[in-house]
Amino acid sequence: SIALATSADGIHFTKQGLIIQYDPAVKWQKGNIGTPDLFKEGDTWYVTFHAFGINESNPDSNRNYDNQIGVAYGTDLMNLTVHPQPILKASTVANAPDSGTLGRRDIIKYGGYYYMIYEVSSDAAPGHAYYDFSGSMWSHTVARSKDMINWEKAPKPLYEPTKAGFSHDGPAWLVKGDEVYIYYREYFSVDAGIRTKVAQLSMD
Repeated sequence: SIALATSADGIHFTKQGLIIQYDPAVKWQKGNIGTPDLFKEGDTWYVTFHAFGINESNPDSNRNYDNQIGVAYGTDLMNLTVHPQPILKASTVANAPDSGTLGRRDIIKYGGYYYMIYEVSSDAAPGHAYYDFSGSMWSHTVARSKDMINWEKAPKPLYEPTKAGFSHDGPAWLVKGDEVYIYYREYFSVDAGIRTKVAQLSMD
């Protein structure tokens, strides 16, 4: 489940309790929920999260568990409404870049649109269980929305998918004046391991 903690100084936190309850009876959340992200617009809070469960858009849905993105919203973080369906669904096209995972994400508002940067992966690789994405191809991409519920996906990932160490995942925005940057994780080498990279994005 997803919980909230608050702080007046960013260092000392007080636990407030659960704000989104995991419900295995909801098919698209059947496995688990997690990786929450907070976004506030006016008085309304939006908490996006991954949900690992049945992809009901897939004809073989009972065997095809995917990570998809859900949202809960409200003016009170302790009293949120969970949207009944994923707001971003995994692709039903076999081995598409986002056929397995839509995961860690970050949101900004720019020029009248909400932009979500989020990690994606293909289905589990041959020889791996359907819930094991460690052998999948990984990358990240962008979607945009006018209302935080209905999202338009970019036609392709921002980076060529790779299966090296969950690489090109965990993206996050940084806005500095008119400049927009994406920070993300990259697998560099066996010796060097993981490093953080940054790319500047043109919003034209």
